[in-house]
Amino acid sequence: MDDVVEQGHGDRTGRRRLRPAGALVVGLALAVLALTRPHLFSADRPAPDRPPPTSPAVRAPNTSQGISVVVRQGDHLERYEAGSGRRPLARLPQGVADPVTLVHVPRGDGTGPLVGVDQTVLFRASPVRGRAVTIIGRALRVLAAAPEPNRVLVLEPFGGPRNGPRLVELDARTGEVTDDRPFPGYDPGGPWRPAELVSSPEASALLLTRPAEGARLDLALAWDRLSVRSEHAPRLVRIGSTDRLLGVAGTRILTGERRQACLEHGCPITVLTVTHDAVLTRAVQPPPGWAYGATMARGDDGDPLVVVAKVGDPSRLALARLVAGGRRGLLVGGTQGMLGSVAPVGGAQGSVVFALPRPEGVRLGVWLPGSRSAALLLDLPALEQGAQLVCACR
Repeated sequence: MDDVVEQGHGDRTGRRRLRPAGALVVGLALAVLALTRPHLFSADRPAPDRPPPTSPAVRAPNTSQGISVVVRQGDHLERYEAGSGRRPLARLPQGVADPVTLVHVPRGDGTGPLVGVDQTVLFRASPVRGRAVTIIGRALRVLAAAPEPNRVLVLEPFGGPRNGPRLVELDARTGEVTDDRPFPGYDPGGPWRPAELVSSPEASALLLTRPAEGARLDLALAWDRLSVRSEHAPRLVRIGSTDRLLGVAGTRILTGERRQACLEHGCPITVLTVTHDAVLTRAVQPPPGWAYGATMARGDDGDPLVVVAKVGDPSRLALARLVAGGRRGLLVGGTQGMLGSVAPVGGAQGSVVFALPRPEGVRLGVWLPGSRSAALLLDLPALEQGAQLVCACR
């Protein structure tokens, strides 16, 4: 079930490159087949499905686990901390979109600002202190935190071909351009649109999409500058098509289907894992009795968690974990009944924070990777009505 697309890898710090780009034509053909007909690459008999281990409901004592969260409450940000409760942070620009994408851009120690866009104004805000935002430039969109600490990838409105948009890497504090063309294969004036960043310690690639027949999306990778220049990686390589792009977790791209039957009976998620010399695909079935939704969350370097709905009762939601190499998602105990109106967010070391209804109000829970117990209820104040999670960051 593996398909092969030859890749180049690189970064800006001189880490070892993993391969020259060879066998590209064969790899491209296999990539398309693997996305559209992954069963053709099944070289071995699938392992028998095993039901996920049962976990108790949330029984652990309330605990902060060192986790604090930032939420948006109307036109301002707030920080929820164990022991100190809620405290106000920055007031957002007047009329900013709701919801607004705020990307946490960590420095080397994991701390760092939130970066967002108000119309075309690029701003940053502190997730721990301060009552004002700081304007740092112009942008149409914040794409992702860059692999280098304190760097962020944004789509600027000017400076590209024919003075159109361009994708650049910026210093998240000052807004200074640190790389004016981090992915040489991406042309902002062409049909491809940037979706997310695929990244590992060795290299990074920009995941691109474009409309395809039958309301599908074509997928492609544009490799980073050093991979292209030093390792002769392809500037742009198409890796197939999909019905729906769910998201990216490190080097894993999650795709799914939109068919009504998938909501009623459950369909697998296709996971494409970008390695040093291939794109590997596998189908991951949902937990028995559940169907995958369209929302994915992950913490730093953690397994992705996907929202699932109970078959026959789509209003009952939970989280399922997609373990590396697994053929079936594992239901995360203690997440059953989570609120779909509050999107979960990722934190450090792969943790994921989500919302649960409780008699005292909407409470926050957390899944900690490696935990043998269920998800934990956080010792944080109940969410105010209308609050949305921004990050579990510092």
